[in-house]
Amino acid sequence: MNILLTVIGAVLAALGVVLILQGFSVLSGGPIDGHMSWGVYGAMAVTLGAGVVLLARRWRCGGICSVMALSSWRRAPHGVQRASWSTRARSISFR
Repeated sequence: MNILLTVIGAVLAALGVVLILQGFSVLSGGPIDGHMSWGVYGAMAVTLGAGVVLLARRWRCGGICSVMALSSWRRAPHGVQRASWSTRARSISFR
C-alpha cells in the first residue's frame, strides 16, 4: 500500500510540474499554454502529491493501522489515563 501511494503521489506531483510549466508558458504546445489558472492547479497538484508521498513514507503498516496512526484518540493501555487536550496544551512550551 505504501509503494502504491508513493507512486500515485509522485505521478501527481510530476503532472503538477507539467501543469505549472504549461500554465506559465515555459512549456509550449498544449491547449492550456499561457493560462495562469492551470499553473495554480499545477501548484495544488504538486502540494497534494508531495503530501501523499510524505504520508505514505511515514506510515509503517497498511490498512486500518495507518488510519489509527493519524488519530490522536487511540485507546490508552489498560490502567493508563490519557491527558486531556487542555493538559497537553499547558505542557507545551514555546521558546
